[in-house]
Amino acid sequence: MADLLHAGDGGDRLYRALVETSTDVIAMLHLDGRVGYVNGAARDILGYEPDEVWGRHFSDFTASEELPGLEEEFQRVMGGEVRVRRPVKALRKDGGEVHLMFNASPLRAGAGETIGVVVIATDISDMVAAEERLREAESRYRSLVEQLPAVSYIAEPGPKGTWSYVSPQLEGMLGFSQEEWTADPTLWARRIHPEDRDRVLEEEERDAVMGVPLASEYRMITKDGRVVWIRDEGVLRAAPGETPHYEGMLTNVTERKTFESQLQFLADHDPLTGLFNRRRFTDELELEIKLMRRDGHPSSLLMLDVDDLKRVNDSLGHQAGDALVRETADLLRQRLRETDSVGRLGGDEFAVILRGSRVNEAAAVAQDLLERYRGRETVLPGEPVSPTISVGLTSLRRNFTGAEEALGAADRAMYEAKRTGGDRVAMYSRRLPPRTESRTSWAEQIRSALEEDRVVLYSQPIVELESRRVRRHEVLLRMEAPNGDIVPPDAFLPAAERFDLIQELDRRTAVEAIRRIAASASDQEPLCLEVNVAAKTIDDERYLEEVAQALRDTGAEPSALIFEASEQMAVADLNRARRFAEAVHELGCGFALDNFGSGFGSFFYLKHLLADHLKIDGELINSVAVNPVDREIVRSIVGVARTLRLETVGERVNDERTLALIADLGVECAQGFHLGPPTPLE
Repeated sequence: MADLLHAGDGGDRLYRALVETSTDVIAMLHLDGRVGYVNGAARDILGYEPDEVWGRHFSDFTASEELPGLEEEFQRVMGGEVRVRRPVKALRKDGGEVHLMFNASPLRAGAGETIGVVVIATDISDMVAAEERLREAESRYRSLVEQLPAVSYIAEPGPKGTWSYVSPQLEGMLGFSQEEWTADPTLWARRIHPEDRDRVLEEEERDAVMGVPLASEYRMITKDGRVVWIRDEGVLRAAPGETPHYEGMLTNVTERKTFESQLQFLADHDPLTGLFNRRRFTDELELEIKLMRRDGHPSSLLMLDVDDLKRVNDSLGHQAGDALVRETADLLRQRLRETDSVGRLGGDEFAVILRGSRVNEAAAVAQDLLERYRGRETVLPGEPVSPTISVGLTSLRRNFTGAEEALGAADRAMYEAKRTGGDRVAMYSRRLPPRTESRTSWAEQIRSALEEDRVVLYSQPIVELESRRVRRHEVLLRMEAPNGDIVPPDAFLPAAERFDLIQELDRRTAVEAIRRIAASASDQEPLCLEVNVAAKTIDDERYLEEVAQALRDTGAEPSALIFEASEQMAVADLNRARRFAEAVHELGCGFALDNFGSGFGSFFYLKHLLADHLKIDGELINSVAVNPVDREIVRSIVGVARTLRLETVGERVNDERTLALIADLGVECAQGFHLGPPTPLE
């Protein structure tokens, strides 16, 4: 066979030159599989000199796992098949392996009979290595994608667009397998919540036309009927000649959406009753006044006050008073329309916007509320009572400048109802006598008390349950009346908040607390004090400046001062609360979250607040002895607090049984009348 190659002259020499200089292995095999000729490329690709290969069987140069298939295809070529092409793993002289693309064709004599096989083998090792690296990269990418807490997808736009790929996390998120989802192009659009579907499809169509990234949040219905919130983010790809498609990711954001909803509710609602709080109610009233000016429709405003709530609190305790406040809120919900707005302004005061109601219609509603309230006996902890309410009424068609003026008018009418005996309705008139005990009067009393140094500090001990040792005290505000009587905080703090006097009260309290801490430094048990901070105070830049100056001036130990903010205030603006906590920690002081559990929903925000102490709401603490659900809530709060390394304090502990129960639940400290009532801070 070699003689055939070397025979001839002229063109044959050119042919031999082409064969010998080829970078591919070119070989001729006898019918028995022995090599009859191989060119010089064997030297570079296999490491053999050509004369080391001649006469040997091709199996000597082939990986063992390749032989069965290769021998079969050799027989096919010998049988006359024009050409066989396949990749082959060959063996080098040094023991290494090389990947070849094997092309075999029959070698025929002049009469057409097959006398051997011509093999051309191209080195494809680099290509095989690149493909292997690509497969490994794709495998790593797929593994990464399938471990992400989200669903990756490739899908064409539109309600009937083909989903060519979706990662297996889909089954955990929506309950559908990959096969089910990709088999039905309409499934995605059909599982979008009906209330969101039109919006989502319009957004996707718009973004696809504009070629901008997709970013949308919407609800989807799972295979078992649950509703989950999804964040859908994708980039549109449109290579030439290909159908445009999105490469994107679906993320389950149900927890965040639930958390945001809870935060919004806590920011807008009173935690005791679930009604609008003062801020949200004032916003609703401002809006209603503006709408009336524009449209001219009638609306009215009621203000209600529970008669003798102070007597209930004094004789039966604050728990009974809170129960009465909640029952009042329930009555308002039952009687009023969904279009009306109801809010608790503070303490025992409620306000109602009766939309679309003229004064005579509002008067009828007010009278009906009086009669419903009067006609029922309320069983409170301790004894049954028969409470009444006083109602003030004003039309919003008057030329009020805003919500505060309208509230002031309704408040003046309500005071007239109380002044004339209570349990009645009074209509606002400019001729009504001024309310001498109105909030405006309270504002003047607070200013006078500040000027005359009649704001006094009380303290209540916070006790470590394991040792029964007083760990620190909470500082509580009281105001001394000109006649020497002590005015409770519920009477003047709402007015202080309303008239922006709370900031000065909080500044005075903090500075005085620092002085007391410094003065006790040499005592056997130096003072450690908690001071309350209102929402408006947190926004007051002067507050922490004066605190820092007082700490420098007195040399007081900063860690002995703890700032206490309510849960509701904190979740209303997490960023603001976090910034305040960071500033407090920079001073070396502590931060406590008060009334935790009053709007119990999610613990999510706790890790963002940088708190050191968690004070569990007194309503929950007082219920652990009788309510197994509240008991488990307290247990959960303690567990989360331990994880976050927060000290827990049970508030408003009024008996030994409750104290023992919360100790068993893991609460570390407690305060309340059972452990010590508020007393003047010495």
